[in-house]
Amino acid sequence: EERRLREKAVMHQQLLNLNEHAADLEELLKDKELQLRTLSRSAAEERRLRERLHAETERAAGLETQRSSLAAKLAEQAAKLAEQVALLQRLQGQEGELTSRVNKQSAEYTDLRSSYQDLDATLRGCEEDRAALTTELNVSRMQTYDLEVRSQKLVECCDSVPMCNLCRMRR
Repeated sequence: EERRLREKAVMHQQLLNLNEHAADLEELLKDKELQLRTLSRSAAEERRLRERLHAETERAAGLETQRSSLAAKLAEQAAKLAEQVALLQRLQGQEGELTSRVNKQSAEYTDLRSSYQDLDATLRGCEEDRAALTTELNVSRMQTYDLEVRSQKLVECCDSVPMCNLCRMRR
């Protein structure tokens, strides 16, 4: 019987050890599930950031095209201005006329740059106005939808019975 008691004690100790091990495994499982959720969130954030990067890259490409176009115009204006300066140096006898041309080109360059800045400011304003109008349009659409839904309910009410109390009260 003493042997049996020892065997029971050993089995009881093994059972306790197994319970502790199971509790440890459950805690480890919870930790792993938390890590998995964190990794899933990180992956979603990475996908979102990649999409945003792609959109910004496309936007940057568009801006680069615009910048290249403006740079070409500016280079053309700079080339014209340089040509005018060279002509001024060769034809010192006609200095007054050539100085006038150079000043005109410089003024056109300044006007072009000023126009570019004005158009850029106007474009930003238009984009802000467009965003505000889009919001206003969405509100109007929702109000129209609400009115349509309410009027449809009224029509259904009056069509469903010879005349409802509400319709009688309105008349």
